[in-house]
Amino acid sequence: MDFEKTPKMFDKLGLMIRKTERHLTEDYPLLDALLPILEYNPDQLRAGGFLDKWLTAALRAEAAVNTAEIALKPFGIVREDLMLLLQDRMKERFNGLKAAKKSRKK
Repeated sequence: MDFEKTPKMFDKLGLMIRKTERHLTEDYPLLDALLPILEYNPDQLRAGGFLDKWLTAALRAEAAVNTAEIALKPFGIVREDLMLLLQDRMKERFNGLKAAKKSRKK
């Protein structure tokens, strides 16, 4: 497939849709609650007293993915697509927060 010739996506006002970086600067409590698993294993979370909060966030995320999966199935978007998107957002958010923390230390 020639990616140069792929059709562009437009919103309902005819403006071209671009990937947004807004999620890096806004507050997303559920996403942020999932991030510790990228840095700590469950035993470390348990030792720090964070495992219950993380498990609660994981269950809420699971429910949200289930709801989205049902709504997006007619578009051919499956659970795996949603999980990959969530994983990408988690990594972007984690790396963005890490970079911001480093820049504050300087």
